Amino acid sequence: MKKLNKCIDCLGVLHTRRVPDFLNKYTTQINNSYLCRNKLYYDSKPLNTISNMREEFLSHMCSDKKVNYIILDYVSNFSAQAFYFLLSSSAESKLIQQALDCLQEDVDNIVALIENRNYKAKHYILPESNLLINFRNIELDNKLEIYSYVKSFGKTNFSFITPGLGSILIGPFFKAIWGNNYKHILYSRFKKGSKREIEIPQILDDKLYLIDDNIGSGFTTQELMQLFKNKFWGMSAVEYDWYLYDVISKGLSPYTKFNHALYDKLSLINTRNHKFLDSIIEILKNRPNEYCDYLKQNNFQKTLSNDLEVLVKVGKSVAKKYLPKPLYTQSLNFTKQIIKVYKGV
Repeated sequence: MKKLNKCIDCLGVLHTRRVPDFLNKYTTQINNSYLCRNKLYYDSKPLNTISNMREEFLSHMCSDKKVNYIILDYVSNFSAQAFYFLLSSSAESKLIQQALDCLQEDVDNIVALIENRNYKAKHYILPESNLLINFRNIELDNKLEIYSYVKSFGKTNFSFITPGLGSILIGPFFKAIWGNNYKHILYSRFKKGSKREIEIPQILDDKLYLIDDNIGSGFTTQELMQLFKNKFWGMSAVEYDWYLYDVISKGLSPYTKFNHALYDKLSLINTRNHKFLDSIIEILKNRPNEYCDYLKQNNFQKTLSNDLEVLVKVGKSVAKKYLPKPLYTQSLNFTKQIIKVYKGV
């Protein structure tokens, strides 16, 4: 069987030649192959529906690694969305914890699948209610990319703080791989209208590390650093908008570029921009026959490299121009390790 990294694109969608019958309505058929997601992955759904769909998917776990990856890709999306919206709607704490237990279980099983270990037998069930879970894209939804980053980060004694929906999967991956504690907070610089969005939670311990899905301007992480009174031992993100960094450096944009000196774990993975993510999801949902062509038009799905290497190419060229040489070398070595892990899966 092909390695997973050969089958997964920049969005985290697995491409495969066949799927069992029960997955037909949850996947997208294009000619003689299948994509592991369709509209049902992304549409808004009542929590009752999400809970029942998760149970249906998990009942079909089998011995086929690709099939199980598709199942776990779906159910981790269900549990992440349910947890986030219960948290943001101030639901009862026991319901929030129930959804978080499901999310951690699903991520534990993805990591077990990637590492060819046995899945966890304990089975949590998502809460059931008529609450409509309004879909919002989890910007960093490529589970294999998150795994490779977290694995390369190494074992530490930090507790991780992750803001917003985009980084919601990162903490559970650290817990599954290295055993770290983590805390999600709802803070986002784009949602300051709600008091709850900037509420600082009870802290886990004194060794705190702030980690986000991607850094563009760096405003969110830098403002959180101030709110937490500089208590973080470090800050990082999986992806950085190196393209924007270059544009701002050339004086072609009024935005402020992120301060690279504040981030102790710089990866050279260049973030996919929001316009691309919105477009590719819209195509997958409504015009799936155009999906693969659109990826290729945007330089992904190359024969001789995986999509993560495509995301790194921009970061390397920009960072080499602007970063001090020791920092560039350190970032390059860290990124090479991420790619090595990714290519080994």
